[in-house]
Amino acid sequence: MADLIITNTNSATDSEGMAFGLSGNLFIYLLGSIIVSILGVTLMISVFGVSAIIALALGTVPVVLTLAYLKIFKHRKPPHYQEDLFELWISGTGHERRNFTIRRSI
Repeated sequence: MADLIITNTNSATDSEGMAFGLSGNLFIYLLGSIIVSILGVTLMISVFGVSAIIALALGTVPVVLTLAYLKIFKHRKPPHYQEDLFELWISGTGHERRNFTIRRSI
């Protein structure tokens, strides 16, 4: 038993973490769109004189679009999923595995 060598290993999978319900650093895009929305609402109310209700409604558009983009194309998707999907839509040569059936002649 004296010859037994003990080596510490890390067999756990690496995680990018979660923030605001988004994996990895995707929350940075959401944070950027929130800042753009706040600046837009401030400009619409103070400079252009738009009513607060309309300014807030228009201000939510960047946040909603960014969140939809992240949830559809980035969150919990494999690397380069978006690029492969667009390539599949445009030219039909994406790297997505397609289901197909094998026809057997009798």
